[in-house]
Amino acid sequence: MDWKGIATGIIIGAVLGIGGTLLSIQRTTAKLEAQLEILQRQVEQPRQATLRTKAAEPRPKPSWPRSPDGKYEAVRDASGSGVHYQVKQIRTGRIALTTHAQYDSPNDVKAGLFSPDSKEIAAAYHYGHEGKYTWVGIWDIEAGNLVNTKRTDDWTTDIFWVYDKDSR
Repeated sequence: MDWKGIATGIIIGAVLGIGGTLLSIQRTTAKLEAQLEILQRQVEQPRQATLRTKAAEPRPKPSWPRSPDGKYEAVRDASGSGVHYQVKQIRTGRIALTTHAQYDSPNDVKAGLFSPDSKEIAAAYHYGHEGKYTWVGIWDIEAGNLVNTKRTDDWTTDIFWVYDKDSR
């Protein structure tokens, strides 16, 4: 064999090797582009999250800040220490009650919810002195009394659970 033949063979082998590598890179790139396209479609499509609850009944849509029967309205009031809800009779403007925090120290109400029968209002306040927790007071609107309290670990403004049958 002459050196020219050997050199030509090496060059042809290198070119074929490079060509094979390029072909492999093109195939890999095509696969990655296809996967990227699938991911982009998934991101662009709106997703509907499903929440599974123990209750078989659907939760009522909140009519906040009005009670479901349309008789009361909750208004944020900052005239005292902290911010609380004043529950007013819509027809007369009479204040039925004002919510309050668990302690006398200033605290702002974070969330509120009327009961499905419009007889109670729940108001949530956040605390951090014993670890993060949410204290929820539940008031009888007609009587104006605090009738129940609930506490949950961490801070939340989702207090629908307060009126779940299993929570009572």
